[in-house]
Amino acid sequence: MDTRIPVKSWNGVIKGWIIEKPNGDKVITDFSGAIKGRYWASDDTTRDFGGRIVYRGDMLTSMLNN
Repeated sequence: MDTRIPVKSWNGVIKGWIIEKPNGDKVITDFSGAIKGRYWASDDTTRDFGGRIVYRGDMLTSMLNN
C-alpha cells in the first residue's frame, strides 16, 4: 500500500505530496497532483519528470520548488 505524506511550507500550507511505494521508490507531486520528480531506491537516484538524473540520493523536496 502506498503511503502519502504531505509536504508543507514554513507556515503550514500544503505544497505537495510525497507518495512512498512499498519497494522504497517515491514520487513527489505538487498540490494539484502534477508529478515533479521520482526517487528510485534501486539505483539511489532522484530523477526529474523527464527521467533525467538530477541527484544521487533522495532529494525529492528540492524538486517541488522547480
